[in-house]
Amino acid sequence: MLATVNIAQAGQRNFAINLHYTLADDGIYAANVAINLMIGTEAPEGVPHRAPDEIALDYWTLHTSRDQAEHFIGA
Repeated sequence: MLATVNIAQAGQRNFAINLHYTLADDGIYAANVAINLMIGTEAPEGVPHRAPDEIALDYWTLHTSRDQAEHFIGA
């Protein structure tokens, strides 16, 4: 069921990382963020989750540090 989504994500990841390293010298920053959990303040028991505000901090850190081409948000 998720095979096509996984293929698309792999392509997006590859594109973002290559874009980052190709354009970094021109001051252009790109990154890929993979989120491997449920987004929300609550989730069913045993389901990993994080609040949107916490995930936003990850994005803000990426934006301000501009030093990673990839970031993984997981449990």
